[in-house]
Amino acid sequence: VIGDDRLYVWEPSPPSWTADDRENGYGAAVSALSYNDNIVTVRVTAGRRTDEAPIIRPALEYLTIQNFVRTVAAGGTAQLVTKRDPGTDQWMISGSIPVGSAPITLELPVSDPARYAAAALYDALTRRGVAVRVRPLARHRNAGEPFVVPEGREVASRVSPPLRQLVETMLKVSQNLHAELLLREAGRITEGDASNDSGLRALGNFLKEHRATEQEWRAEDGSGLARNDLVTPRLILRVLEDEYKARSE
Repeated sequence: VIGDDRLYVWEPSPPSWTADDRENGYGAAVSALSYNDNIVTVRVTAGRRTDEAPIIRPALEYLTIQNFVRTVAAGGTAQLVTKRDPGTDQWMISGSIPVGSAPITLELPVSDPARYAAAALYDALTRRGVAVRVRPLARHRNAGEPFVVPEGREVASRVSPPLRQLVETMLKVSQNLHAELLLREAGRITEGDASNDSGLRALGNFLKEHRATEQEWRAEDGSGLARNDLVTPRLILRVLEDEYKARSE
């Protein structure tokens, strides 16, 4: 089972995202092959007694988790801290959770979404009795490498919801991953290749149509998570006015 995300250039995150961003679900790695928003949901359940270790159970056995959480006396507040070994899927969870507390749910991002998606498919196949001899792998494409359409026979496909619905969801919940994917898709459609840079060029060309100047905006990603992203209220107002007039004509 191979997770192939070569439709987009392999750039897990824009260069100006901070290390803290990458350790949170809102800063999940970006990939053309994304599954479950590229996060693993982990459930932390307190022990029945203070001398009993809490149970940490991920939704999918993919991450390597070191459990340093303690069960403490009832009545307090759970305090959990997560820390990842940079660039890996090895996590340390520490802190405390009181006896009788409701389970705590954590969302931990994965480092390689394509391999994560392959692992999820591998897990689904093996649970249904399908023998898979090789562990799941990922296949990426670096900048400068041309995209080659994979060979093989298609056995299943899934059609995405319309763009309008995708954008509505993205804006409603502030889904950074979806914004990053839409930026790269814009680059693929307008620039012929999907990358962060091609998406930013597509964005720049769009803003030029609205008479944007270099002093009115600066962007380094599609979500706005990058600290260097800036845009003037005047430019946003101009874009909205132009688009409204175009739709009214």
